[in-house]
Amino acid sequence: MATASLGGSELINAALVYERLGRHDDADHAYRLSLLTNRYTALAYRWPRPVRIGDETVPEQGATERELCGLIASAQRLLPPQPWPWVIERLLP
Repeated sequence: MATASLGGSELINAALVYERLGRHDDADHAYRLSLLTNRYTALAYRWPRPVRIGDETVPEQGATERELCGLIASAQRLLPPQPWPWVIERLLP
């Protein structure tokens, strides 16, 4: 995880592998780091447990990107687990 690229998929992939192996603490840590560095993590993956975001920052990341990732990660916890009805209606023919 130390060599993961900023905004890359290495951290979420590591989280998924750790989760599959039953290493839940490592999985949560990798998922949290992915939330902090990749805004798409929160939008694409639902995690089985709540993960505390905290105030940790990534020095290589700009302030705007850091705030955006944190905002999306925080908002993701408030979204319902099922798609909204209007999304389903648009997807079905």
